[in-house]
Amino acid sequence: LTGKKRSKEFSDNLRLRMLNGQALYMLKFKKNPSKNEVKLRSLVQIIYPNCEFQHQVLNYLLDIAIPEYKIAIEYDGWYHFDTQEHIEYHNKRQKEIENQGWCFIRYSMFNKLPDLERVSKDIKIVIEILRRKNLE
Repeated sequence: LTGKKRSKEFSDNLRLRMLNGQALYMLKFKKNPSKNEVKLRSLVQIIYPNCEFQHQVLNYLLDIAIPEYKIAIEYDGWYHFDTQEHIEYHNKRQKEIENQGWCFIRYSMFNKLPDLERVSKDIKIVIEILRRKNLE
């Protein structure tokens, strides 16, 4: 095999491994979440102390989860929007997780990070929506 073909083959194999769970495994060791994600984690933990960070659903990790209610709370930085492939990946990921019964609350770099009151209100709104669905 030539170097170019070997590199392409290696890249293709690595991509498949990442899509089939290796990325999830590697993300569990993520030590440096963004500053805004860390701030968001702190806010959610004040409101809901039993929340979990890097919670696994299917082959994905949620930034913050409230498993009891199946609420996913995500902070989207630049890497969520830097390529069309990443945008499509995150849309597909969210649909697959929602198909498992999860609801999303999303914050992104395009808006000011919410304060404690806003995050609390957003979580309460989603919990109320879920309660109403369960009563139907």
